[in-house]
Amino acid sequence: MQPKELLNELLYNSTLFDLHKRYVMKKPEQKKYDKWKLLISDLVSSCILGHRKHNTHDECFDLGTAKKRNKNDSFGQFNQLSMFDHFNERVGVFYTAAPYLSGKHNEGWKFTKQFESMASIIISNIDKKTVNVKPWSYIETGQFEYKTFIQSDGSALVPFIRDVSKTFMDRIIAWSYCSSLSVHEGDIPQYYNNGANAPWYYGKGSLNLQMVRSEIRDLIMDDYDYFDVNAAAYSIWLNEVSTPNDYQTIQRYVNDTKKFRNEIATNACMRIEDVKECINAFGNGSRITSMKNILQSKQKAFRDNETFKLLKVEVKQLQREIEIKHPILYKYWDDKRGLNKLGHKKGSYHNHASRVLYQSKLNEILQSIADLTTEPKHCLFVFDGIYIPKSESLNISDVEAAVMKSTAYKLTFSKK
Repeated sequence: MQPKELLNELLYNSTLFDLHKRYVMKKPEQKKYDKWKLLISDLVSSCILGHRKHNTHDECFDLGTAKKRNKNDSFGQFNQLSMFDHFNERVGVFYTAAPYLSGKHNEGWKFTKQFESMASIIISNIDKKTVNVKPWSYIETGQFEYKTFIQSDGSALVPFIRDVSKTFMDRIIAWSYCSSLSVHEGDIPQYYNNGANAPWYYGKGSLNLQMVRSEIRDLIMDDYDYFDVNAAAYSIWLNEVSTPNDYQTIQRYVNDTKKFRNEIATNACMRIEDVKECINAFGNGSRITSMKNILQSKQKAFRDNETFKLLKVEVKQLQREIEIKHPILYKYWDDKRGLNKLGHKKGSYHNHASRVLYQSKLNEILQSIADLTTEPKHCLFVFDGIYIPKSESLNISDVEAAVMKSTAYKLTFSKK
């Protein structure tokens, strides 16, 4: 199972969508309701996990057009209303918060206060095991490329789940992981596969913690120290060029990421979290316009920012320098993707090749840190960071020295 399927199961087995205590359903309606409950659990999970962010109305969900909900998504018709609308009116899950605007955007939806209140009661009673959770099934050999282990029962999440000052979304995500971790004992496997177009390890399985928001993941991993490469992509690239001082904007970002992000956030009227995500996405070779969880107006403000424009120019120049140093890497990427045959511009694989370089180096960097421990497999890989048991008592200087010895890179790390 993937995290979304895990949340689906927990929501479905809860009493959140229960209609039986509210009124008696006839047999035809009962059959439609059973199907609706499966579909609404999936839809709610997608919203909670950020898969249905509205592109113009912050804090709203895009549930698609009514036609798509009623046909393509299999809700279908029921009496005079669609099945979605019929049961949504009775259970009260969503309400329309922003109108449909032809040629611009779909309706914006939000969870009703009633739904959030009911969910809050259920998740706050987590220690009473109000929802049945199946033990997590392990992934068979051959379905993953690498495996590590962590130890956590999720108990550190309980105060977070009950903290009403936290967002409803974060609390229910924490609830899903806490409910699942609590039924396991001992080592919990963390499975990884190399990405299709990138060599670093991507988490696999319902309890893999890579993609969990850092605040929640840190609580799950409360018996671990987290070591993070500062400005990973940009720092690794600077270590690959012969004249790093030619890249003053990149140097400025690497030397003080918080100050750099805050400068863009202030000038572009953006949240610092969104600026960080945009810079990281650009470093990964992604298009800013493909980031659906950031409003289009904010994407444009970021692209038009003068500081980002300077960063972009230097990254392009740096990528050309790395290409000269690693021609085999670029030829490999060209052959693998067949980009010349498809008529792509050369610059379209500069991003991919430089991404492959730093992501492959990250695996080597994190493994050199894991090798400092008594049990290298008792760690959690999180892209440009790694969780190490606190019992190992590693410090930053140990980590930076090990990375220098393994890769000859001079990198800085943070620890929390």
